[in-house]
Amino acid sequence: MDSDVQQLVDMGFGYPEAELALREAGNMEQALELLLTGTLSTEPAEPDETKPDKANRFSPLDTAAPDNEWPELPKPSTSSGYAKGSERPPGLDQAKDDLGAAWDLSMEDMVPTPQMPRPNGLPCGLLNVGNTCYVNSLLQTLFHAEQFRDQLLSFRPPAAEDRSKSAQGAQGAPGAPGGQGAHTAESMAAERRREHALQLVLELRKLFAYCHLSERSCVSPAQLLHELVDLQGHQLPVGGQEDVSEFMLKFVDQLEEGIASDATEEGAKGTQEDESSKNSRSSESSKSSTVLHELLYGEQVQIFSYVDKQTASEPDKEPIEPIEPIVSSEQSDFLQIFLDVKYRNLYAAWAAANEQCVDYTTPAGSKAQGKTRVWIRRLPKLLFFQLQRVAFDPETKEQVKLEDEFDFESTIYPDRFMQRNEATVLQVEQTAQRLRQQMLEKELALQRFRQYQAAECPSTSLPVTTLLRGAANCLEANAMALRLGLRSDRSSEESQESEHGKHGEHGEHGEVLKDPVHSAALTAWTTSTKDADVDWIQAWRASASDPVQTLRALADTCQNQEGRLQEEVTSLDRQLSEAYAPLQKEPYHLYGIWVHQGQEAEARSGHYVAFLKDWRKNRWMRFSDSSVQVATWEEVRKAALGGDCGEGEGGTSPQNAQSGAQNVRSKSRSSAYVLVYMEAGLAESQQKEPDAAGDLVRLIPAELLEEIQTDNRALQNERGSWQEQVKVRELRQHAQAIFQEYAMLLHRWEPKKRLGDASGNPHSQDPNHRKQLNDPALMGIELYLYKSGGEQEVFHYLLKKSLDEQRKVRCWQLEDEGRILSFLAETLRSQDCYVKMLREKSSGECNEGPNSASTERPNSEPSTSGRERRECELVELDHEALLSKYNNVLVEAHILDEALQLLKREGGLALPRAIGLLAMLWAQFSLDLDYQFRHNEVLLVLSALMYNTVSCIEDQDVLLHQNYRELGEYFYIVLSCVEWPRNWKLPLQQRILKMFPNAADVMETALNAVLHARAEREGATGVVATSTHADQKQLVLVRSLVYLDGKTLEDFGEHPPPGEAFFDRHRALWSWAMQNDKLLAKEFVSLASPT
Repeated sequence: MDSDVQQLVDMGFGYPEAELALREAGNMEQALELLLTGTLSTEPAEPDETKPDKANRFSPLDTAAPDNEWPELPKPSTSSGYAKGSERPPGLDQAKDDLGAAWDLSMEDMVPTPQMPRPNGLPCGLLNVGNTCYVNSLLQTLFHAEQFRDQLLSFRPPAAEDRSKSAQGAQGAPGAPGGQGAHTAESMAAERRREHALQLVLELRKLFAYCHLSERSCVSPAQLLHELVDLQGHQLPVGGQEDVSEFMLKFVDQLEEGIASDATEEGAKGTQEDESSKNSRSSESSKSSTVLHELLYGEQVQIFSYVDKQTASEPDKEPIEPIEPIVSSEQSDFLQIFLDVKYRNLYAAWAAANEQCVDYTTPAGSKAQGKTRVWIRRLPKLLFFQLQRVAFDPETKEQVKLEDEFDFESTIYPDRFMQRNEATVLQVEQTAQRLRQQMLEKELALQRFRQYQAAECPSTSLPVTTLLRGAANCLEANAMALRLGLRSDRSSEESQESEHGKHGEHGEHGEVLKDPVHSAALTAWTTSTKDADVDWIQAWRASASDPVQTLRALADTCQNQEGRLQEEVTSLDRQLSEAYAPLQKEPYHLYGIWVHQGQEAEARSGHYVAFLKDWRKNRWMRFSDSSVQVATWEEVRKAALGGDCGEGEGGTSPQNAQSGAQNVRSKSRSSAYVLVYMEAGLAESQQKEPDAAGDLVRLIPAELLEEIQTDNRALQNERGSWQEQVKVRELRQHAQAIFQEYAMLLHRWEPKKRLGDASGNPHSQDPNHRKQLNDPALMGIELYLYKSGGEQEVFHYLLKKSLDEQRKVRCWQLEDEGRILSFLAETLRSQDCYVKMLREKSSGECNEGPNSASTERPNSEPSTSGRERRECELVELDHEALLSKYNNVLVEAHILDEALQLLKREGGLALPRAIGLLAMLWAQFSLDLDYQFRHNEVLLVLSALMYNTVSCIEDQDVLLHQNYRELGEYFYIVLSCVEWPRNWKLPLQQRILKMFPNAADVMETALNAVLHARAEREGATGVVATSTHADQKQLVLVRSLVYLDGKTLEDFGEHPPPGEAFFDRHRALWSWAMQNDKLLAKEFVSLASPT
């Protein structure tokens, strides 16, 4: 199934759509039909009972109140954010987080489908049914060769009963294998192949008829490809990156066999029908077979010759006359000519392919040098050249693509390779060989002028004229520098200093002396002493102009010589062309080019595009499967030449451009694989307008013509117009972009999730585990959502974030968002993703959009209307409330850190202030609602410090207890208000009351004061109020302010940003406090006791 999915993805469909289509259809053809007609099912998947569905605290999915129990460690979810069984989102490179490097989501031109009408003035395209671009290139080439097309359309097969009788007669013939009437494996295989061959012709005829008359933008060749079989009559797999020449040979061979089988069957029918009628039909079939053979196949003769060296060098005999070579020849047909791209152009490669020297072992066993020469006896009207661009790399042990540039002409003359011109060719080749040798010598000399390489620097080459003029400029610059130096020497020392201060780095007249040569000359002069011998400087001044003039004269002479060499090369090239003038009587014009697009390492992958010449409209057409476009000759030649790219084609990289590197070029990604030339007479016939518009139609059988007309009428009545198909495709692309953004965020989320799972549990029996509690929420908002509500909240938040981001980038219409989210829900379900944050709109909501009236469908199209008009919406997520609550979580962590930092900095004496700050944190915020983890974290450290402090006070002398009375009463109030488990706090309260009996009364008095203040605010004076949880929090807050040294909540508003630093600081402080809680309590009690 994976290979089928990949085939659909290669055809331009999204991965999720392809996988869903194959899952529904069960096979490739039906899946393709579902994708093209847009009839995929989008019924909601059955809910997975195994998926956890925790409360979403920022959407109305679930409003269950959290409990006060410590949350258990999150269990691994059976629902993932992306594909089941996958370690990363589909299409996303695991090594990269950059979405652009993982999936190209740019809005490309619409890929035509059979549901779209054919654009005016353009031919019909062919649908890619699974890596069949090279097949489509061949079919388009044959279809637009009008003589081939007409012969196929005029083909008429025998009736089915006649074929059955002829088959039975062939099997029951006396000479048949196995005796009369016997069915052998060989005869059955031959019959299967013959039947498939005939059916191949019929399917090709049908395809050509549709290509000519169909109003669809493209048609499918799938049924045609099903008829391709091997010698045993078994279907051939089509769709892999097969060798183009091998496929073409199989296809044409079976096609010719199918056409010829008609004539064969006519001869086997005996006297079933009138003799003249039989002969007429047999003649027509034979004529079709002959025409197609002459159109595609040529005839050649291969001559092999060698000299038997053993006979020529017998020891006792001297040869009286030259030994004649031994010659043998072999005649054969050819479908295409193979050319090696290393020869750079068509004529040179063709000549090299026709003449080769080989080592040969004679029948006598001796070694000889053999020579093969291929001559063409008859040319086909369509001449195919296969460029050999695949080579074996011995290092990688793989085949690689050769991107060498290969030049070709628009018109070629094969006369020089024809056997009937052998005498003239041999004579011309002698002259041509001499001219080529002379031209080679001139070109080498010209190259030495243009690319001179010094022995001292072999890696650098410069033109000779540039080198000489540079040397002249260098000498002239040094002479100027030395003259300035002597002039300065004649001046006084003060004058020299004055000149230097005036001109600085400039000469007397302001000329700049920043050239390194100038600097070197001036340095040489200034380092000389006044008593030094400077005669060489005087001599230099006297003769400096002569070397400069000499170098420049040499440069001019070299430039003139270079020009003369170029003229001689041009003249020799013209003479070479004129030498072949007698062999330019049979022109062939360039008709088609099959271009392969792919990297150098992609010898077995890539994409084929066919460029075909439309002589009637004088234009080139580009056929890329279903896409058909007009192309200029410049575009065609650029795509076909291969070789190096210019800077505009990816030649100079930004790195090279910044470093100043020049002439950095890269290999082209596209190059010609097949060249097709058409005989001049046939090409001229394709330039003429047809005699009558109905001539070609009359060639098509009536039943096939009616079928095509019916299909054209169906196209007009099909579900959805072309504009609607375009709209749906665009909306799907928007949905796919959201999904890929979402997949990228999920890919980044997955490593963070492990940190959330490792936060620890304070109720663990392992004390070390309890004291190493981590707060992953401090790393980012996703981990806060994960800890507070579960992974489903993370999915919801990330999808909302992806939707917002793509909405800004793609700017779709607001009324289209419901349909986009519907396609997104379909994609998420196909990838087994959590999708409950998307819910389907009711039919009434869907029709309330601005375009509801205009989007109604005809009554004849109910099926796609219900599916494509389905809309979804994202479950409400209060983003602002979420960010506000997360900010509170960070502030709470910061206040907790400040309290623990105070203890670490000042020790036990700061214990009351730290406890007051922690109690104020509990009273000021709704910790249990904001973040259950923080709520339990604060209460755990607060309870530990209070418990240990009470225990240490109890250990003191009873007379000293009154020193801690105020703190004990404060502890009693906190214990009464905070929701600790009763079985833990009641015993501790009893212990406090035992030491401080008035603690309960103090608590009651303080609470009554809070209740009285509330009653006054509410205007309910005199009414006995019942205390609430808010009143208890207000009591704790008021009593805690005593220990805060005047600080308020605003003093802790600036918190660190979420990240690793905040996370590590918080974890270290909390762990330190929990490990030193007893020591801090002892230190406080000992320091607070009077000495």
